[in-house]
Amino acid sequence: MKRNRQSLILITLLGGSLIFSGTATMARISKQKQLLQTQRELAKVTEENVKLWRTVEALQGDLKASEELLALRVSPTYRTVCSSNQWKSFESESAITDHSSAQYKLKLKATIETNFGFLWINKKYILVAMAPQYGPVGSKYLITFESGQSINVMIGDTKQAECVSPEDGSMIEVIVSLPAVPDYIKKAGNFDLVFRGSITSIMEVE
Repeated sequence: MKRNRQSLILITLLGGSLIFSGTATMARISKQKQLLQTQRELAKVTEENVKLWRTVEALQGDLKASEELLALRVSPTYRTVCSSNQWKSFESESAITDHSSAQYKLKLKATIETNFGFLWINKKYILVAMAPQYGPVGSKYLITFESGQSINVMIGDTKQAECVSPEDGSMIEVIVSLPAVPDYIKKAGNFDLVFRGSITSIMEVE
């Protein structure tokens, strides 16, 4: 009887040991599964982060390219001011006679400013004659004078090979309708009474 009780106790202990061992094994397997799942999730997150970072890098590259392009667009280009002479002579539009020329076609598009008699395009760009180095007919500039005044001009004629006129030293000749020019400007012989001082800057305009 005593031996049977001992055997029963041994069997119970052995069963309990097996149950404990099985439970521990199951717990270990469960932890391994959880670990594997966590590793997979971590790998997935890492992969997504890499993709996201590559996207960010690509966007940064695009942004840099856009900023560089924008800088090129907004950074003004200045042309050489070759004289400090204050003389700004004028040229009668009647001197432009070649019907096949760009000058003549541009003249036909211009209107006459009523106060000073100069020709302008879209009531914005004053037509002037400048040296060939400032580009072809139709080129646009913002010209600033010592007085602080600035005017938008468009090349309406090419005056001579030199930067300044050999006759009076002017860099620009304002193209005018002579009958509309006030007498005091005709008497002065130039437009310095209107646009005062020498040219300080010539900035390209798109």
